[in-house]
Amino acid sequence: MTLELQFVETACYLKVVARGLCTDQNSVDAIRKVIAALDRSAADSLLIDIHEMLLDSNVLTDAGVGNFISDSLGTRKHGIAVLGNSNSQEDHRFLESIANSHRNNIRFFYEESQAMDWLMPDSDNP
Repeated sequence: MTLELQFVETACYLKVVARGLCTDQNSVDAIRKVIAALDRSAADSLLIDIHEMLLDSNVLTDAGVGNFISDSLGTRKHGIAVLGNSNSQEDHRFLESIANSHRNNIRFFYEESQAMDWLMPDSDNP
């Protein structure tokens, strides 16, 4: 099983849906693809849906992966919202703290409506 990324660009944000198995090996490549798509996009905000992504080993709790994500993102004007499952709350808090220590504005959510409210607080969300 591989990790597949689906990109959907809107006027306000880029949405990435990740499906399949995320391993230590393919996570860095996937992050590079997301960053490249965001750089090509006119959107400043990013919504990543990992509901259908399976994690191999401790990818989310690996500080090296967290640092790579943060370093790769640089400082964005708006936030990065990640939609995930609530059974990984400790992993999510860990990654949020690494990202925020690198001055990235990343938050994990379990409901898309909450993520959209946070990403675009002054607009009527689709």
